[in-house]
Amino acid sequence: MPTVAFYVLDRVGPGKQSVFVSGFGATSPNRTDGSWIVTLSEPPGTYVAAPAVEAVFLFDNLDRCCIHAAAGIGDIGPGESSRTVSRLYLASGTLDSFLARSRADRPGLAARQKWARRASPAGALAWCAQEYISGLSERTREAARRRYRGANAAGGIMIFIKDSRNRVLQSQMYVPDDKSTRKPKQSRKAKRPARRLEAGGPT
Repeated sequence: MPTVAFYVLDRVGPGKQSVFVSGFGATSPNRTDGSWIVTLSEPPGTYVAAPAVEAVFLFDNLDRCCIHAAAGIGDIGPGESSRTVSRLYLASGTLDSFLARSRADRPGLAARQKWARRASPAGALAWCAQEYISGLSERTREAARRRYRGANAAGGIMIFIKDSRNRVLQSQMYVPDDKSTRKPKQSRKAKRPARRLEAGGPT
């Protein structure tokens, strides 16, 4: 029988939790909407709490001898770094007093947290335009830059679609009052219809 229990945040889709969490086979069916976990004393009057600015998951031992808020670090690329911030409270008070103190402390903690970039949502990858374009091949990169500049000059946006399954990269420009229904430009032809798409574009 597992001696730990994991709590996944409600923003995480079914089956999208951390591999670390899944490996224990001890995930609680109850989701959490907060990035903190707290143990209240008995009799009441004191508490131990472990909050994070933005937790990936929470976990504890069944007898509550330890509690953890696994702090997120966003997405980190080669040569990049992120700094995350968390805090441990051992204090007198109630659950309400902890929540009030945590809310008051959060802006200061969040200001000290510096991520290379936010984690991509499950099922989709989004990048800043220049970061995405810089990762393309030289020929494709220059063409994409020209199209991106054109979209900016026209007050529009440029959307990238990366189909990893069929190895197809598509791009589409959208400009004000553009009612065009033309198909996206492809850098390589797909051998079969795309089934799963990962979208990336300027933010």
